Amino acid sequence: MNKPMIRIVTAAALLGLVPAPAPAQTWPAKPIKLIVPFPAGGGTDFIGRLAAKQLGERLGQTVFVDNRGGANGAIGAQALMQSPPDGYTIAAISDGPTVINPALYPKLAYHPLRDFAPVAMMIKFPSMLTAHPAAGIRTVADLIAQAKAKPGALNYSSGGTGNFSHLGLELLAFQAEIKLTHVPYRGVAPATMALLAGDVQLMYNNVATALEHVRSGKMVAVAVGEARRLPALPDIADRRLLPGSRGLRPLHPAGAGQVGGRDQDPGHQGRIGAHVRSSSQRRAARDPRHRP
Repeated sequence: MNKPMIRIVTAAALLGLVPAPAPAQTWPAKPIKLIVPFPAGGGTDFIGRLAAKQLGERLGQTVFVDNRGGANGAIGAQALMQSPPDGYTIAAISDGPTVINPALYPKLAYHPLRDFAPVAMMIKFPSMLTAHPAAGIRTVADLIAQAKAKPGALNYSSGGTGNFSHLGLELLAFQAEIKLTHVPYRGVAPATMALLAGDVQLMYNNVATALEHVRSGKMVAVAVGEARRLPALPDIADRRLLPGSRGLRPLHPAGAGQVGGRDQDPGHQGRIGAHVRSSSQRRAARDPRHRP
């Protein structure tokens, strides 16, 4: 056998030892994790689970929720930052971890603009100021009168320092020139349970979490933190509450969106975003508690 033929046979033998390139996998080829950086039962968890179910149906793949509560969402946000950029981890996240935390905590492990990419806005929750029935507070005027009579005696729960449920009542206290005592919890769900149990007298909550408790009589709806009364809640006063003044400013509404890691495939994120936006618009049309 001449030398050129030997080289050809040798090359063919070597090629036979090298496996052919595997065909590219169609995404998603495995379940997708959706991190919710708050405990189960709160507003972000509520909408995150709805989004996971609907997204899974549209993608033909399981999307499961992983609750990582603590530090006003910072723990869950850091978990997203540390996840592999393979398109299989996203997060349902609110403005607390992405907007408020950077202002409160200068040594955060993550930087929202550097480490995350927006995928879709899911919802803006209308907000609601609620009271325990035993507190004797039915209006904002009642709240202000009690707070001025006994400064600091009224306690309110929140989902954590910097959470919308914290900032909403701090803004009210500042504008009304009253003193309230803040009791932070590790999420809106345990903060809501504290109000139901009577451990605190007040909570600034989102309508999605509080509405059923109001309807059952376990909470009193004092006002909604919106510029106008909500069509679904026509008997609940809006934020134009202080007599003789221009009224309160908006009490920091709650919202939630989906984000992914900055280095994830933009094509994957685009597909997720399109599905989430479509589902959010249909959900808002069916349920007045939600608006994207």
